[in-house]
Amino acid sequence: MSQRDILYRAISENMSPSKVTLKQIMSIPLLTIDEESSVAGAISLMRSKHIRRLPVTRKMSTRENSNIVDIVTHVYNRRES
Repeated sequence: MSQRDILYRAISENMSPSKVTLKQIMSIPLLTIDEESSVAGAISLMRSKHIRRLPVTRKMSTRENSNIVDIVTHVYNRRES
């Protein structure tokens, strides 16, 4: 979700931020690019999709769990230590 999603999909539509869900206003599909991709590839994707931000992802090893809860927990724990 982005500030743009909030401004253009919630506020401008007079949706109450306390009642609207992220599902109702988020941009889909979420576009990402792998950290091993080239800058030129990222620029090309951003231009073709008319986007200003592109999350960069890292491939996980087979021993790492790709469950989103595990990822969030891992990030949270790193911030706490």
